[in-house]
Amino acid sequence: MASRLPALQFLQGACQLVLPRRVAMRLSVCLLQGPTGEALSWIVAAAPTLAVWTICRSYQRSGKMVATSEEAGRWLADHWWQLADIDDRLANPVASDGPSMPAEVAWQGDPLMQIGLVASRLAGASQQPDGISRQAAWLALVNGTRRWLATASTRGAPGVGSHPADRLLPDSFLLLLDKLHDDQATRDPVILLARDMLRRAERVLTDEQADDPQAKRAMADLADWLPDEEMNDAPALPLDLVHLARRIARMETMEENFDRQLEEEKLHALKELAQGAGHEINNPLANIAILAQSLLRNESDPERQWMLASINSQAFRATEMIADMMLFAKPPRLELQPLNVATLVHRAVDEISDRADQAGVAIRVEEGVGPLLVEADENHLVEAIKAVCVNSLEACSHGGLVEVMIHEQPGDGRGHGRAAVIEIRDDGPGIPAEVRPHFFSPFYSGREAGRGLGFGLSKSWRIVTEHGGRIDVDQPLAGARLMISLPLAEKPAA
Repeated sequence: MASRLPALQFLQGACQLVLPRRVAMRLSVCLLQGPTGEALSWIVAAAPTLAVWTICRSYQRSGKMVATSEEAGRWLADHWWQLADIDDRLANPVASDGPSMPAEVAWQGDPLMQIGLVASRLAGASQQPDGISRQAAWLALVNGTRRWLATASTRGAPGVGSHPADRLLPDSFLLLLDKLHDDQATRDPVILLARDMLRRAERVLTDEQADDPQAKRAMADLADWLPDEEMNDAPALPLDLVHLARRIARMETMEENFDRQLEEEKLHALKELAQGAGHEINNPLANIAILAQSLLRNESDPERQWMLASINSQAFRATEMIADMMLFAKPPRLELQPLNVATLVHRAVDEISDRADQAGVAIRVEEGVGPLLVEADENHLVEAIKAVCVNSLEACSHGGLVEVMIHEQPGDGRGHGRAAVIEIRDDGPGIPAEVRPHFFSPFYSGREAGRGLGFGLSKSWRIVTEHGGRIDVDQPLAGARLMISLPLAEKPAA
């Protein structure tokens, strides 16, 4: 018995390759445990049809040809949800055009697969350079690609004189297959090694008297992978690999949605708390502050003056905390305009310079080459930069240093475009690993870690994300490093 792989679609039809049950079971366990490149590389190196499917699908979806089992494993680890025949697991995690539990496809042992499996192990263990041996092992494994695609379940005719492989595989790979089987004059070391190992494997598999201990060891190592008629004919519970992958993709999507919904609920609760606090607490705080100021004007005793001044300042501090809660839960509408990041940084540093002097901490600003323009609300973004700088400032001891560096970050080709980066470094106690996930949470306090969190950093995170940016936390060898990344403006300032 065998399990289906998702159909390989082409213009005139589709091919559907199958996996032996023992391979499908290993692949299912790997998906359930969390697919990794190393584990999938190990599986695909012993599964010729999965190897062919990966070559075809990676070429169709990514325009790339995988040339080794390691490359195939990495591609599958990054695109495992395509085993569920889903282009975008987040957009449509349970979409299906076919029945949820398709009938099993009968598995027939193929000599080319057995020869390829043994030859692949022999090539991988050869004394050739690593790159040559890996590519030869891969080529030997998929030596029967044309035959397997031709005999796969194909809907529709691919056209007169054409072959499914011509529609599904890159030309460079087809050329390698043609050389492997037909070009006796080639001097390509990969082709020569793969061909030699295929001949050795065929000789051992067809002649029990063949004297090749290494090939026989390879056969013994592959005993659990080679097709076995007795096991294939044995009754077994249905295994639908596509359905399993689809279920796993749906579970991951539910987990991601749960985290998002939980964050939204937390923000909603915080908003209600802030609104209630603004109405129920701000008024008493205002009365306390007014009374303290009134008493302070007529008080002559120094100690009582200090106590009244402290009452007044703490009342204002509580009022500011409620305002920060409101800003985090419901940020105000931003008034954006193109601004130079260096201007924003210098203003923020200037506004906290007195505080730095009192703490005995130096703040140094380093600018990159040329102005970096971002679409920003000046007042709010300055407040965000100040809060991060103050956090670093408070973490430093007397004589410490806070460095603020400005530079440009190029796009990474994965959805993140060019950005202006404000990097704030300090030589304080650093950020413990257990604190990092909660660094910007308004519901978490990290004073015991030697570094205050609270609403200051939460407010910064909220303002930066409202500008389309992000804040990353890093742990260098000493101190801490926070990086504010903001997308660069598309047009210069007027």
